[in-house]
Amino acid sequence: TKFGDTLDDVHNMTGSLKVTGSINVSDNTKINIGDGNDLQLYHDGNNSYIVDFGDGDFASRATGPINVTRGK
Repeated sequence: TKFGDTLDDVHNMTGSLKVTGSINVSDNTKINIGDGNDLQLYHDGNNSYIVDFGDGDFASRATGPINVTRGK
């Protein structure tokens, strides 16, 4: 099989990934970050989630204001 031929493909990488287009992920598919999947990002078809299971704090940092906006 070739890369991406099956839904069960797992590919390990070392280094960086540079994307110049989009990364499209289906509903209910989680982006897991950390050795123990401590941080998850996903959309269930209706709602979007950022979930932190780690032992430490969840922090957002920016050089300017951080805005949380409801609506479009």
